[in-house]
Amino acid sequence: TKDRQSALLAQVSKLRLEIDQHQAAIEKLIEPTRTRLLREAQMKSDSGERAVPKPIGRWEFETDLRDSIGNAHGEARGDTRVESGALIVKQQGYVLTSPLKQTLKAKTLEAWVQLDNLDQRGGGAITIQTADGVTFDAIVFGEKDPRQWLAGSSGFQRTQSFHAPREQDAIGRPVHVAIAWHGDGLIVGYRDGQPYGKPYKSNGPVEFIAGNTIIGFGIRHLPAGGDRMLAGRILRAQLYDRALSADEIQATSQSAPYVVSESRIVAALSAGDREQVERIRNQIRELESSIEGLGTLSEPVGEKSLWSNLAHAMFTFQEFIYVK
Repeated sequence: TKDRQSALLAQVSKLRLEIDQHQAAIEKLIEPTRTRLLREAQMKSDSGERAVPKPIGRWEFETDLRDSIGNAHGEARGDTRVESGALIVKQQGYVLTSPLKQTLKAKTLEAWVQLDNLDQRGGGAITIQTADGVTFDAIVFGEKDPRQWLAGSSGFQRTQSFHAPREQDAIGRPVHVAIAWHGDGLIVGYRDGQPYGKPYKSNGPVEFIAGNTIIGFGIRHLPAGGDRMLAGRILRAQLYDRALSADEIQATSQSAPYVVSESRIVAALSAGDREQVERIRNQIRELESSIEGLGTLSEPVGEKSLWSNLAHAMFTFQEFIYVK
C-alpha cells in the first residue's frame, strides 16, 4: 500500500542518515593520512622515482577525447560527454578513435572505471577492434559471469572466465582493470594492480592491422546497441604494444599522482585508528544489510536496487582520490 511504501522509505532514509554519519567519521579519521600519502605520491612522481611502462596510447579525459601520446584521438557518438575528468557513458553513447598507425598482436589494455550499477551485463570499458567491429578484444564487465571482468572477444573465441571474485567496489569508486594478451596466447587479468583470478591459454593473439584498427570506449564492439554498451565513468585508459608483466601492471596501476589506494591508507594508520575504522565499517555493513532487508518496496522504478546501491556507495572506502 501507499502508506507502507512511505513507511519503508522513511526507514531507509533514517538508515541512510546513520550510514552518512558513520562515513563522515571514517573520513575524519583517514583524511590526515590520505593527504600525507597523496603529497608523497606527487613528490615521487615529480622526482621521477616511479618507473612505469610507456603506453602507445593514453586517453586522460581531463577536458577532451584526445590521445595524449599518440594520434588515435576519440570522437563521441551518441549521448556521452567528458565531465570532471572522466568520460561519462550511459549505455546510449560511446567513443571511437581514429585508426591506429601500427599493427598489434601482443598487447595490454587498461582502464580506470567506475560503474553506474553492478548488474549490467556485457558493456565494454575499452576495446581494440577492426573498423567494422567484427574482430575485437576488450575489457568487458559481466558478459558471461555476473559482476566479473573478462577478456571479451569476437564470438568468445579468446574468452574464458578468470574465475575471480564478484566485483563489489566499482559502484562506489573507480577500479583499475588491465588485461594482457601475450604472444603465446596467454591472457592475464589484473584488478587494482593485482592478479585477477586465474590466467588462461587462448588460441590467440589476433593480429590487428594498422589502418584498420580502432579503439572504443563504453562499447564492447560495433555495431552499437544491445548489451554491448557500458554505463559508468572511464577516468583514464591506456594501450600498450606488448603484454605487460605483473610488476609493470602494479606500477602502472599506481602511476597517476592523484591516486592513493585504500590498502596504503589503512596500512599507514595507527593500530588504534585501523581498529576504529574497521569497527565503524562493520556498523555500516550492518546498516546496509538492514536496508537490503527492506525488500518489499515495489520496484517499478527500481527502488530496492537504488537504495542498495546508494548504501553501498556510501560505505565503500574511497580508494582513488582525485586532485583537480
